Amino acid sequence: MSAIYDLARSGRMAEALEEIVDPATGRLKGVFRKNGNHSWYVVGDYSWKLGLIENALRAFRRSLRAWEADTQAMWALGNCYSEVKKPRFAERYFRRALKLDKSNLSIRFNLGNSLFDQGKFEAAINEYKHVKMNSKDLSKIAQTNICLAKCRTRETQG
Repeated sequence: MSAIYDLARSGRMAEALEEIVDPATGRLKGVFRKNGNHSWYVVGDYSWKLGLIENALRAFRRSLRAWEADTQAMWALGNCYSEVKKPRFAERYFRRALKLDKSNLSIRFNLGNSLFDQGKFEAAINEYKHVKMNSKDLSKIAQTNICLAKCRTRETQG
């Protein structure tokens, strides 16, 4: 896998993907089959970075099939679904990830975003408040999103 990482670091992610996945079959090549979870996660990550969101979705799903408790793959799937404007699917994966990793405030923040995108402003506010209280890095963004959600709540009520 180190050769794959070297390709990616040198900006040749598309080449790295070609080394991992057989384009004719869509399957992992040789040695990469040994750790399908990690290999598919790398494919998803590089696809995401190249803007190939549908490819990333497929790869992260395959990664999760190889290891059902992979919170990083769940989080990544949630991010992909957010990107393709499917916030209900995003919510589902963020919630699954949080069940296994309750302390990950970035996942909780993204869950708040998916709730916000669905118009579930009170639920989004609750997630953002939890993040704001516990994360210096995300606190300002969470506070801004709380204000936005409160404004949207007032708009829909009045």
